Amino acid sequence: MVGEPTDRRRFLETAGAATIAGLAGCSSDSGSDGSDATDADSGGTMTDSSGSGLTEVEVLLTYFPDMVFSPMTGADEFGYFDEVGLDVSITTSLQIQNPLQVLVNGEVDVVVATPFSYVTALARGIPVQTLFTTIGQTPLGYASMSGSGIESVPDWSDNAVGLQNEADRNWVTPVVLEEEGLAQEDITRTNIGYSVTNLTEGNVDVMSLYPTNSDYNSLRLQGTEFNLFEARDYTNAGGNCALASQELVNENPSTFREFTRAWCKACEESLNPDNRDRFAEMVLGRLNDADADVFLGDIDPIEVERSNFNQFLEYRPDDTWEDNGVGYSDPEDYAEVQQLGVQAGAISEDATTDTSDIVDNTFVETVHSDGELEWSGN
Repeated sequence: MVGEPTDRRRFLETAGAATIAGLAGCSSDSGSDGSDATDADSGGTMTDSSGSGLTEVEVLLTYFPDMVFSPMTGADEFGYFDEVGLDVSITTSLQIQNPLQVLVNGEVDVVVATPFSYVTALARGIPVQTLFTTIGQTPLGYASMSGSGIESVPDWSDNAVGLQNEADRNWVTPVVLEEEGLAQEDITRTNIGYSVTNLTEGNVDVMSLYPTNSDYNSLRLQGTEFNLFEARDYTNAGGNCALASQELVNENPSTFREFTRAWCKACEESLNPDNRDRFAEMVLGRLNDADADVFLGDIDPIEVERSNFNQFLEYRPDDTWEDNGVGYSDPEDYAEVQQLGVQAGAISEDATTDTSDIVDNTFVETVHSDGELEWSGN
């Protein structure tokens, strides 16, 4: 953070154990609300730089630096953050169960989180705001093995369905079941980890997963056949969004404006098919640096990342981006997510936010003109 020089990994190395221990009791897995938000006061120490040095920004990603985060890591790798005067440090961790707690405690400046956790935070009065939406359509899906006889959602009946986390378990899955004429009692639900091997090894008959993840695509590219049921066929919920505390944003608007600009630059490039190899190589390098063991079987990892890139050409953009610019947060989509939370019992109807106020697009709108990014050299 500004005024506090840090190593890229210092946060987890020095404070991670204590932070994780402190957050364990706040994890969504211990409750029923389907989010990773928590009640806390806003924190943060960032100030805009007035000297010639770069302004420091700490970013937390709660998964491996896979293709899902490629505009963020790309903006760093390709020097776009530097070009707008920012020194961005990106930390990745699968251990932090409550990233919004870390954000509002001031340990990091930006967190990429789910829209589920964001709208729950709003309902609890937690002062966070959207900077931009990083994935316009949720890549969440459900899969069964080809040849299993489970070829449609009604076929889930009387089968074991493994669900990965609170959001899909309590928010999305009931909507899928209801639309297909099933009751929750018609399936045997079980909580599982993120590895696709839970499905391939027969631990469950159906599992929620992300078909954009490298383990799934490793197997698919080697000929393993799956039946895929996509959540985006049932909901307009987005995939992820970048969040910051309102207090920090109010104190440092120019920093977050330029942060948004650099991310949008990389995001635009991630939506150009001609940049597939560039992003695949960048992501693979980041995964290697993180010692991320995400590939399965005998497959060239670069081919997996190329496949992941191609899939995000479909999942990442939102219909509203063409007119409003990449990263625009569609209020109607977030209002729908909020309603899912109400239906799941995670959000009280009295605590909902009006659609007109549910997201903040200030920075996305500021760095775009008629949907075109304002970037030096464009």
